Amino acid sequence: MRVTVLGAVVALVVIALTAAPASRAQEPVDGAGLEREVRALNTTLSELVELLRRQLESSNAAVLMQRVQLMTARIAPLEEELRSSRSERQGLENNLNEIELSVASFEAQLEREVEEEKITAEHARNLLEQQRPPLEQRKKQLGDQLWTVQQRVIDLEQRLDRRRTEIETWEGEIDRALGLR
Repeated sequence: MRVTVLGAVVALVVIALTAAPASRAQEPVDGAGLEREVRALNTTLSELVELLRRQLESSNAAVLMQRVQLMTARIAPLEEELRSSRSERQGLENNLNEIELSVASFEAQLEREVEEEKITAEHARNLLEQQRPPLEQRKKQLGDQLWTVQQRVIDLEQRLDRRRTEIETWEGEIDRALGLR
């Protein structure tokens, strides 16, 4: 597109320059006529420069719009990954809460059974000591997984924020290039 416009400008300048000597050869040279031709040529060149400037601004705006479209397309997978990670985080938090509730429920059940004299306090302590290590190990595993997922969520949120800021910047440049701001 730029090459086409530039080629047209060059062609017009060449035509104007080659036509000027031919017309001068046919007419007697006077200072006022030459001055008029130079002013007309200067006006034409100024108009061509303005046309090229607008064309360049338009091309720059088109490139920026394409960048915005590309970045927007690249944001969608990050947003999906963020939704998935948040869902995974919620599931891990729910699992941790369930384990804590089941431990509390088991301890309460043992206390009731001791109070009702269904089992001895010694037997209740033994049962609790048998159940506690696997539950604590599971809580630790879930806690480690939760930490990893939380870090991933933070990273994704930061990446999305940076990309959205870039898009807003480019949109501002597009608006300025199109004279909207």
